[in-house]
Amino acid sequence: MADPALFSVRNAQYNTRIATELTPPGQVVRTGVRTVDATCLSCSHEWTAQAGVTGLRNILNGVHLECPKCEARGAVHSKAFA
Repeated sequence: MADPALFSVRNAQYNTRIATELTPPGQVVRTGVRTVDATCLSCSHEWTAQAGVTGLRNILNGVHLECPKCEARGAVHSKAFA
């Protein structure tokens, strides 16, 4: 996994769905990150990363970000969203 210190993240918004298996019926579960406010620690650029639109891709246990200004890229573990 890439250096998680490349980005600072906050205000994660999640995609959700109603669970139909392995959880109580009707429970809402997160299915991925939709948007996150990010700051690139390489160039100090701030932006709202959107899945499939502006430099955010969901990966197992986190997201992969790409800075639209300096093109720095790396993974951020989901623990950083807390």
